[in-house]
Amino acid sequence: MSAAAAAAAAEAMDTLARTLDSAATSSAGPDDHALSPPSFEVVVAVGDAFEVLSRALEEGDDDLEAPRRGFVARFARERAQECLWVVADALSNDEVLDEFVRTGVAARLVSSLREGILERPGQTSSSSSSSSPKAQDVNPYHLYCVQCLACMGEYVECLGPILKDKGVEVSVELLRRWRDRPDALGVLLHLICSLLAHKKYAQLFVDHGGVGLLLDLGRTSDVSMCLFGISSIPEALEQACNLGQGVCERMAKVALDQMSSGIDPARKNSALFLAEALKYQPVVECFDDRNGLRATLNLLRASQKFESTRTEAIIAYHLLSVLRAYFRAKLGVLVSGIQPAKLPLNRAKAVDMSSDSLGFIMSLAKSDKAISLWFACEVWPPAKNFLESSGVETMLHFVQPHAIGKYHSETVISVFEIMQVVTLSHEFHVKLESSTIPTGAGSRRSTVEILLTAATKYRSYPDPQVAVRALEVIVNLVCLPEALVDLVVDPGVQPMKHHSNCCHACGHGQGLKGALVESLRKTYEESRMLVRANNGIKVLLDLLRNRCHDLQNSETMSLLSLQALLGLAQDPSIAQVLSKLQLPHLLSEMLRDPNSGHGRTSRYSKASPSLFVQNFRRAALKLISVLTGSDLADTISTSEATTSALQKIEKSSIVASTEISYPQRELFQLIHDHLVAAGMEATAKSLEMEAKLVEGKEDEKGLMNTLTFPDKHGVMVSVKAKPEKIRLHLKPRPRKGGSGKRGLDNEPRADTGMDDSREVKRAKQPKRHEAAEVSGGKKNSRVKSKLDSIIMSHLKHQHCECENPISVLPPFSLMEPHVCPTAKFKEAVENTRPNVTCRLLNMQSQAHPWDQKCLDRKLNKHFVHSRFRHMRTVKDDTAFTACSFMGNCQQLVVGTDSGDLRLLDTFSGEVVDCFDSHSSAIHSLCTMQPQAQNGWQPLLLSSASNEVVLWDTVELKSQTTFQHVYDGSFDSFGTRIVCPSSNRKLAKLFIFDVCSGRSSPVQSLEDPARNGCGRYNADLHGRNAAHFGHEDKLVLWGSLLWDLRMSTPIHRYDRFTDGGRSQFHPNGLEIVLNSEVWDLRTHKLLRSVPSLDGANFVFNHTGDVVYSWHTGAAATEEAFPGLPSLGRHPIQTAFKVLDAHDYRDISTINIERNVVDLSIAPEDNVLATISIDPMDQYASSCAVRTYEIGRRKPQDCDSDLEDDDDDDDDDDSE
Repeated sequence: MSAAAAAAAAEAMDTLARTLDSAATSSAGPDDHALSPPSFEVVVAVGDAFEVLSRALEEGDDDLEAPRRGFVARFARERAQECLWVVADALSNDEVLDEFVRTGVAARLVSSLREGILERPGQTSSSSSSSSPKAQDVNPYHLYCVQCLACMGEYVECLGPILKDKGVEVSVELLRRWRDRPDALGVLLHLICSLLAHKKYAQLFVDHGGVGLLLDLGRTSDVSMCLFGISSIPEALEQACNLGQGVCERMAKVALDQMSSGIDPARKNSALFLAEALKYQPVVECFDDRNGLRATLNLLRASQKFESTRTEAIIAYHLLSVLRAYFRAKLGVLVSGIQPAKLPLNRAKAVDMSSDSLGFIMSLAKSDKAISLWFACEVWPPAKNFLESSGVETMLHFVQPHAIGKYHSETVISVFEIMQVVTLSHEFHVKLESSTIPTGAGSRRSTVEILLTAATKYRSYPDPQVAVRALEVIVNLVCLPEALVDLVVDPGVQPMKHHSNCCHACGHGQGLKGALVESLRKTYEESRMLVRANNGIKVLLDLLRNRCHDLQNSETMSLLSLQALLGLAQDPSIAQVLSKLQLPHLLSEMLRDPNSGHGRTSRYSKASPSLFVQNFRRAALKLISVLTGSDLADTISTSEATTSALQKIEKSSIVASTEISYPQRELFQLIHDHLVAAGMEATAKSLEMEAKLVEGKEDEKGLMNTLTFPDKHGVMVSVKAKPEKIRLHLKPRPRKGGSGKRGLDNEPRADTGMDDSREVKRAKQPKRHEAAEVSGGKKNSRVKSKLDSIIMSHLKHQHCECENPISVLPPFSLMEPHVCPTAKFKEAVENTRPNVTCRLLNMQSQAHPWDQKCLDRKLNKHFVHSRFRHMRTVKDDTAFTACSFMGNCQQLVVGTDSGDLRLLDTFSGEVVDCFDSHSSAIHSLCTMQPQAQNGWQPLLLSSASNEVVLWDTVELKSQTTFQHVYDGSFDSFGTRIVCPSSNRKLAKLFIFDVCSGRSSPVQSLEDPARNGCGRYNADLHGRNAAHFGHEDKLVLWGSLLWDLRMSTPIHRYDRFTDGGRSQFHPNGLEIVLNSEVWDLRTHKLLRSVPSLDGANFVFNHTGDVVYSWHTGAAATEEAFPGLPSLGRHPIQTAFKVLDAHDYRDISTINIERNVVDLSIAPEDNVLATISIDPMDQYASSCAVRTYEIGRRKPQDCDSDLEDDDDDDDDDDSE
């Protein structure tokens, strides 16, 4: 090129630069300081100028004058970058890009690159070698072409010209040339990344060695962008992963280095690449060789420090995706190695990581015996490394609600999917369950608690899959794999032969050893207890009945909850609780679905062909079988399992809970008789001597003389025969019938025909039930064998045939058919007089049967407590909040919202005295009624939100004030007070001594596991008061039971519903916790009372009647701020009366006002309520109403008849 041409090109570029500067300056208006992007013509002009300059540089002449050559080079250095910025700004406009594509500029640019890079490489190299270092700069026109193509690379219209003009070869060649030019390399990598969006280009790029060139660039941040582009095309990624082990190692190294580089885009792109590349086994192996699991966990822990930023949240999500892909790949490879026929894998192909594939692998790992045995016998290295690196604690941190914003649901799902795979190995259950994370309140939360919380609050997540994944982890923790149920649950069953690969992996070929079986059983028992301790039964029951807006997720949650309950039911104590909660009846109703009438198909019915219905029905039938003890096959018809009445299910539950046993000696006797009948007298003689059946017959005869016979009412009465001499034959001859049944009367026995005999004196007090003994005098426990299972099945069938089976029975006799005693209640009811007067007269008669007297007493109790006569209504300007009788039925103490105490006359309604007590509203009043003979005065406790005051009822002044507590309660003698702490973050109780008069506690009881869990304690206990037990040795607060000799709870009862009150039953044998009644001695659930669900209740002073009422929102708010929003609900405007013996409803009294508090007089003859009209917006509508118990309406002789009429008129006028 001549000097004139070069000078002309330089002058043209200089003129163009000045034009761009002036255009940019003039484009900024007075109100718009932003520069408008250059037009398409400007960009084309810049390109033409670059082309002229490029040719001038390529055709440079050594004879060119130095000043002019320096001018051109200086311009290339100073103006080229400025013009490229202008081009980049222009190409950010979609209109300019569309014009480029429409006019076919891309083809001309690629053609220019091909000509300059591939067809004339020698000229460039020669010129470069002869020029100075400054002359070796990147050709501006080539850089311009690459920059333009990078912006247009994702357009499909550009792909054809690029491939036609060898665009792949050009990009590969530029990677070799520009590897040391960071400014140009970044633009080139952006071009390659945009072109990798096309499948054809990506495959050609890998074939031409582009992956190796990218990996040679080392820690260049934009390399991760290209790797991510390759991973987005599965075919290209497969080609890259099959290039050789060396390439896979370098890819894993570069990706891990980029993830820890500190450059956010590089970290994100590398994580996305690894999440896809880990589908291939060579990459997984290289990831393990470089300890990628530990490195990823370290990066996750580092990201927790900056989790509040959006970028760190996104990167943490992608890092979790890497771990999820890693564990899925490792699980797929492991399962394929054990069972290649069921899950064939090709090393050169990707492992299927879809949700459906994961579900299939998980089901295969639980149902296939070889895989299940491998997980039971071996230690899985990925899970071991994960737990040893504190992976669970790291994962749980991202489940916290404050951790990640927009990506929170996706992150939590990834965490739970990782834990689902890890929990397949039972050896790590304990480590996983013991992992905790700190909370903001200073306490710690366990893994199971976090899982249950996530499952419960699924509505707070945008994606309900969070609850589904949490439930899948819980199912793994509590459910033994189906393939191992026969080997672990029933120790008497011999393990079946399993796959040879598993035998080799486990190191034995005889199945599970005894120690391993015990370890499995213990592990799952601990998991079930931990889930139960964290209120898991309530959570699972709620999810079983959930109705999510997403039908598919709702069905999945119901199925998983049912499977988790089936796993929990393997524990006998939990099965007993579930049976008492009528879960079999609920499942039968769900299977029948009575709401699916009018031709609609039930979503659980057999007519639905979905896989969910089949799995749900199978799990439901199994759970019903476990809880009721009935053997339901999988192919059972719907009518047999789902049309059973509640009584039939209850009967099966009683049979299932009965502990059946039988005397071993009777079994030996039956075997002996069978051997004799078969002619094997020598064997029978040997058995007779070894089992000492001679002595057994002696005791058996004694047993026959001390028998129990049901009387006329079905009660078992012991009948002892007189001592007599009997003749015991040592050599009985064979008898027909086998068992040798003997008559109970003095009937002559058949002569045995034996010569040897002796007389035996009968013992004075023979044992009623003999334990089986063997030689040596040692007692032998039940022998588990095939014969034993046949006998147990036979006895259980006999028990099922009983009309009214009972759960507590003596050992069954093998000589007599079993029949449960039945009481003749129907006859007793028929003989009961319907008139109360007749019943009272009959009860005074000595000839009246005892059972009928009990029934008459019960009917009289129902008669009395179903009649209430309204006596007085007391109103005031202030609102009443609590009431309690003091001393007797004549004085009633009421508390107000202003903190005052008022003493009322019950019969006249007048205010006897009024005095200040608290600065805030009074929440509860408690009185101690001493025995009449000791001469003590009644004691009174008034409780506000943050203090409790003890009052002197004689002088009506406060004695002691206890701060920072609420809702105090007395013990049986009124010498101690127990109060919960008013700090909701502390699960703590304080016990104060009344006699000392000190305001400091003498003892404190706390639950360290729940301290600091403020929200949890508020939901668990609410404003529940603590109570002393029957003998003042136990304290109950909510679901926690304390022994005063210990500072921590001795038992925690399950809660199945929220709210309600907890209290000891006056009989001292039961605990009423909301709607559940628990046995205080065995901690077993006795029954569930729906009438008490969410209600406040109080026993009368004789302990035979329960009064319950549902309090509205106004009862717990000071000054009733929520009053205008209340309504008259039928449940809240009435109180119920229940029988404290069987918890059956006696009556429901509707007072048409919301009940706030209720109190009963010590004589059980007067009842007082505080009620409020929810339709009245003023607190003055709150009134005290008294009722006389046992009277329905006033009589003519009553002196207060007119007053009652006036009160009724006042009530009507409200």
